[in-house]
Amino acid sequence: MENLIGTRYAQALFDAGQDENSLDSLYNDIILVEQMFRENEDFFKVLCVPTISKSEKNQLLDTVFQGNIQNLTLNFLHIMVDHSRFSALFAAAQKFVSLYREEKGIYCVTAVTAVPLRQELVQRLTDKLTAITGKQIELTCKVDPSIISGVRLQMHGEQLDGSVRGRLEEISRLLQGAVVG
Repeated sequence: MENLIGTRYAQALFDAGQDENSLDSLYNDIILVEQMFRENEDFFKVLCVPTISKSEKNQLLDTVFQGNIQNLTLNFLHIMVDHSRFSALFAAAQKFVSLYREEKGIYCVTAVTAVPLRQELVQRLTDKLTAITGKQIELTCKVDPSIISGVRLQMHGEQLDGSVRGRLEEISRLLQGAVVG
C-alpha cells in the first residue's frame, strides 16, 4: 500500500515540478530530505505518529526545512502530513528519483571492486559507460574483497561480471557440466 500511495504522491510532485520547471532543484531537495530522515529515524517516526497534531508536525517541518528546501518541496511534505500519508515518504522519494532519472536519461550503475577505485579510474569508467550507453551515468562504487580482482557492474537491471571470482565460477559451472567419460 505504501508503494501505491508513494507512487501517486511522487507523480503529483513530479508533475508540479515539470509545470514549474524546477525538477532539478526538487530532485536535490528530495535526496536531501530522504537522507535526513534516514539518518534521523526518530524524527521520521514522530511525523508518522497519529496522536501528534498535524499542525505540530507541520511546525516541526517548517523549523527544520524552511529556507533549506524550496517551497514546493516543503508544501509536498505538508500535504503528506495533512493527509496522514507521511509514512509513504520513502516510497514517494524513491519513485520521484526514479521518474527524474528516467526523464533526464540517467542510468544508475554500481561498480563492485575488490579494492576502492581511485578517482581517476572512477572518472574513466563513468566516461566509458557514458560513451557506450549515450546516457548520463550516476556511478556508485562498492568494495567486495571476495571478487578477488576486476569489476562487476550492475546497470539497468543487468549484471556484467568481469571479476576473477565471476570467471572462476563460470569455469566451475562449465566443468560441472562436462561429461566425464
